Amino acid sequence: MIIGDRKNTITAIEVSSPQELRTKLQSQIQLPRDSWVSLILRDPGALVFPFNLENVPEKQIADVLMMDATDMLSAPTSETVIDFTVLYRKDGNIGGVYACLPKSILQEYAGICRQAGLILVEVFPWLTYMTCFLKQKYGLEGGRTALIECTDSRLNMIVYSDNRYELIRSLEAEDETEAFAEIIQTLRCSCSMSPFKAFDKIYLFGDLPNKKEMRETAVRIFHSQVWLEDKIKSEDGHKLDSAGGDLNLYREQGLPSTERRRLSLVIDGVLAACFMVVVFLGIICLKQGKVIQSLSASYSAEELQYAKAMKARLE
Repeated sequence: MIIGDRKNTITAIEVSSPQELRTKLQSQIQLPRDSWVSLILRDPGALVFPFNLENVPEKQIADVLMMDATDMLSAPTSETVIDFTVLYRKDGNIGGVYACLPKSILQEYAGICRQAGLILVEVFPWLTYMTCFLKQKYGLEGGRTALIECTDSRLNMIVYSDNRYELIRSLEAEDETEAFAEIIQTLRCSCSMSPFKAFDKIYLFGDLPNKKEMRETAVRIFHSQVWLEDKIKSEDGHKLDSAGGDLNLYREQGLPSTERRRLSLVIDGVLAACFMVVVFLGIICLKQGKVIQSLSASYSAEELQYAKAMKARLE
């Protein structure tokens, strides 16, 4: 789905596979050549994990997370792309969230955009977009919140507390019974691993089977307020400053949004300076022209002929 022009420069497109992107660009989405695009990936190959590191220098965070990502993707570092953002620092601990994707898949997405004459600048997983959108819509600044989305037999579950990701999980559910059991088991597991044994709020989104029964069960087990919401649509996030938050799996190949805005300001400044220089030179030329005209008018024709004759003699 097209979000629209964020910052009047980028069109964001939600896709679940390279083939879906190719189909959309061929038959559903018409964009001018050299348009800038961002991709919101529902691709199962784009993984997202929270992290909490103890006594690790910040310069080594990328290396530590890369090793973890290669294990998750079963791929060498040369074939793995990661990006991360730090959300908190406390007592020697550094925590946040990171995303990873096989480089071959990223290159396939980039190649499709290139073939369509588009410039790819951002790639981020759906789970980071989902959290950014819900943080903007519901706040999520205080307390402990569970976000559960069910679409097309896939479950996305996030437990978010005090600007931290406690749990991120995405999986396929074959039927309603399995989906129901996975949700309850995941919420119980998150409580067992956390010092907090309850939730302040639970949001259930999308095509969740037996929503009302699920709400009654969650209220009974977790003593939480439970809201039933419609499916999250990518169009709903068109006002986000950055749909993927600070994560961008295309950061090294593309141009980050902060750098893009900085470059845009620099270009605007250079163009303004060039315009001022042109105006200044134009004023000087006009003044010189008037001086020449005034000098020419101060001499008679006979004086000019005499001056030319004197010049010829001297040469």
